[in-house]
This record gives sequence, structure tokens and C-alpha cells, in this order.
Amino acid sequence: MQFVLYRSVMGKRQYIVADGDNQVTGAVWNDYYDTAALQKVSVFRIAPGCTCRITGLAADLYYLEEIQASDGLCRLEYPTEFMVQAEGTVIITYDGETGQRGEKRRHHSPGETCI
Repeated sequence: MQFVLYRSVMGKRQYIVADGDNQVTGAVWNDYYDTAALQKVSVFRIAPGCTCRITGLAADLYYLEEIQASDGLCRLEYPTEFMVQAEGTVIITYDGETGQRGEKRRHHSPGETCI
């Protein structure tokens, strides 16, 4: 699975930028779908059943938006919300099947296009 992280600041998305060790180094204010901004936004990768550690996040409410599902699965429809407490570290564990809002991940047939 691949995902991006963002938080909402005054109604705009602020996408997280991190280094190769998943240490936050900054943020991108531009819209994620802006081609120039896309090159700066960090894309995090995690395998089903694995853990992804991201450090240096300021205490706030964040959103994990899946941009590519694991092979044979469709992306989750909604972003996952999580709160970072004052210590600045969050651990996100992904089970590969169930979204935060309870929607069941759909397996797709070969050749089927997912949203």
C-alpha cells in the first residue's frame, strides 16, 4: 500500500514531507494533485500486516490517504484519521482489509478497474 499524510489547516491540505527514515522534514501547502507539489510530497509505503513508524509530526489531527492499494485490492474510499499526541511520534498499523469507517476492502477481479 502507498499513502500520503496531510492535515487540514484553515481549510487547506498541508501534505507531509519526510526523509528516507520517515522523519518529518517539512510540508507542502500546494494541492496534492498539483504536478509540481506532487514531486515534493512524501509517499509512504507499507505492506499488509506491517507497521510504519513516522517521527517528527506535530501534535494535531492527520489524515492518511491511500493512493495505491496492495495488489489485488481496491483503495479504501475514505482517508484514515489519527491524532498525534504531544510526543510527536505515531505508529500506524495497517491490517490490509478494513478501513477506519468499517468499510471492507474490496478484492477485485483481474482486469477490473478500481476507483
